[in-house]
Amino acid sequence: MIYDLDQHIEWFENYSEGFFRGGNPEDRTNLAIKKEHSLRVLDNARRISASLELDGGLARLTHLAALFHDVGRFPQYERFRTFNDRNSANHAALSVAVLKKTDALSKLTPEHRRMVLGAILLHNRQFLPSALPPQLDVITRIVRDADKLDIFPVLIAHFSPDFPANGVVTLDLRTHPTAYTESIFGEVQAGKTGKYEEMIWINDLKLLLCSWVYDLNFPVSRKIVLQAGYLDAIFGSLPPDPKFIALRQQLSQVLSVGTGASREGAVA
Repeated sequence: MIYDLDQHIEWFENYSEGFFRGGNPEDRTNLAIKKEHSLRVLDNARRISASLELDGGLARLTHLAALFHDVGRFPQYERFRTFNDRNSANHAALSVAVLKKTDALSKLTPEHRRMVLGAILLHNRQFLPSALPPQLDVITRIVRDADKLDIFPVLIAHFSPDFPANGVVTLDLRTHPTAYTESIFGEVQAGKTGKYEEMIWINDLKLLLCSWVYDLNFPVSRKIVLQAGYLDAIFGSLPPDPKFIALRQQLSQVLSVGTGASREGAVA
């Protein structure tokens, strides 16, 4: 396999920069969020793969999948002016389409190209297939964890009342200090992720974000979330209701002991 991560990063930066030309400041801000997100997901994937002591070839494929997992976000935003897949198109499928139409992965063998594209296509699924080939399964789970680990702080920042409001990032959900959707709370309480299509309020997004702890696949991922205090930050912005206090304790225990994780959870 001919591989040079720096060349792939350069390709990604050149491709993404092409969408910044002619946009207004708001558009450039939103595109920059996704460009910087992709590079941080790559860093997260490197950290996770290092903790697992992956074979060098498998680690390199993982890094490529992480780098390119959201490359479809740029044409998605250019066409629809949103990152909400429900109101536009599946960004994972768009990412695969971009990579197939360009020469980004042209130096990979067909088998390795299929693994990278497969992980990208699966990275935002709510449920993963139960019998993935072992190498594809590992790559996909690393990318899913790496993606979540960056989305946590990005959304937490946007939940702050001091942060400029950005409906593109918060999916144009309605703001209310105490309102939330009971069905989403119930799903998270039951050890599942809430359904994106049921979200109405910003607090629903907070609950769904918290539920991702059930789908963290590797000890280092849970350790990062726990040490960074992401749950504390999210629940600190939710109503001081006994129901939320109990849910916070439940999720904190999942992170601490590393058990009870389901295989659910779509990601952005």
